[in-house]
Amino acid sequence: MTSSSISKQHPLLRLLNYAKNYRPQVWTAATFTILNKIFDLAPSYLIGVAVDIVVQKENSIIAQIGITNIIGQLAILSLLT
Repeated sequence: MTSSSISKQHPLLRLLNYAKNYRPQVWTAATFTILNKIFDLAPSYLIGVAVDIVVQKENSIIAQIGITNIIGQLAILSLLT
């Protein structure tokens, strides 16, 4: 490609062409970005589960997997946290 045809390419396509040599690093960065977002959202979800345990007691989300004791449910939640 000539320099004039490269400059006419869309900037995202130019970036992807440049990043071909760095594909493993790009995949690693994308994976850790997704994991970071999951771990950012986890505390809010776990607080919701804790409220669910306190309010619904034996009918909570964790009780549905077989642990009906409230103390046991909170222990499982603390291990997950």
